[in-house]
Amino acid sequence: MERNENKEFSALLSFRSVNGLLLYLADFFLLLAIIGLFCPFVSYNPTVFDETSRTVSLFGLSWPGVLAALLFAGEAVCLFVSVMLLVQAEWRSKQKTFTLLQVCSVLCAVACVIFSCVAYLLYEIPEEEFSYLELQIGAGMYLMLIGAVGAVAASLGFFFLLKKIIQKGLPADAFRLGGKAAEPEKNANASLEEKLRELASLRDQGLIGEDEYSEKKQELLGKYSE
Repeated sequence: MERNENKEFSALLSFRSVNGLLLYLADFFLLLAIIGLFCPFVSYNPTVFDETSRTVSLFGLSWPGVLAALLFAGEAVCLFVSVMLLVQAEWRSKQKTFTLLQVCSVLCAVACVIFSCVAYLLYEIPEEEFSYLELQIGAGMYLMLIGAVGAVAASLGFFFLLKKIIQKGLPADAFRLGGKAAEPEKNANASLEEKLRELASLRDQGLIGEDEYSEKKQELLGKYSE
């Protein structure tokens, strides 16, 4: 059944499905936030008397700034673990795990935004000669905040659709953009079980021998595993 599992994973992450697009959008926002971490976080506001435009990175801030970065990393880890679970054959039975990971992701994103703002508000320009300058939010902070919030919003949409797929037993490509989704996997399994029962019944009635039964059974299993 490995091919079927690969097909389901590909369908979930397909560019032709709404859930796939949402997950890629979440990855895009995570990338924005990562870029934000390496960009200037805040900067000294230059004045007509002074051309200073020194930038301060996130890690140059107080402990709330570093904690914000760690919380963002936690959000990214939650999303990564979720995708790793989708690779497994029994991903449909892990709804509670997906829900827990999503809750943790949301909490990390909210806390990341809060501590980023706290770090900015608590920061004081260390050089006395520049103490009169105003501190401005730099591009890095905007990218990090937008990335953290955007990633959790997109992943929320993805997991909402994933929950519907699991609860209603829908095929992995149920939310395909255009075209007809494949028949539900449970119907395929039911059809296979029916044929196996019919085959066993023919064997029990003596209409086919054990060798022919084994041969036909292998043919059916091979057909449905493709």
